[in-house]
Amino acid sequence: MTFAVVIIIAVYLPILFLEGLEGRMFRPMALTVCTALFGSLLLALTLVPGNRLRRIPSRHFHERRPEGRARLHGPGRPLAMDAPSGGASITGG
Repeated sequence: MTFAVVIIIAVYLPILFLEGLEGRMFRPMALTVCTALFGSLLLALTLVPGNRLRRIPSRHFHERRPEGRARLHGPGRPLAMDAPSGGASITGG
């Protein structure tokens, strides 16, 4: 995400240095886009992670959860327990 925003800002920077009628027409738009993108990048890299740390207790991220197979009950449990545990998923992801 960071590189994408930097590339978009780099594309708009030359517009800031246009002279004449083109510069007067497009400089405000380029300045607005660059400022908005820089502000959103700054917000995404600082405020959002900070809010995550304050709002979600860290114990939720450090506790180990049992694998899905261990939580199964009923007639499907024996089939699930025979499944390979190599970490591969059925969906391929």
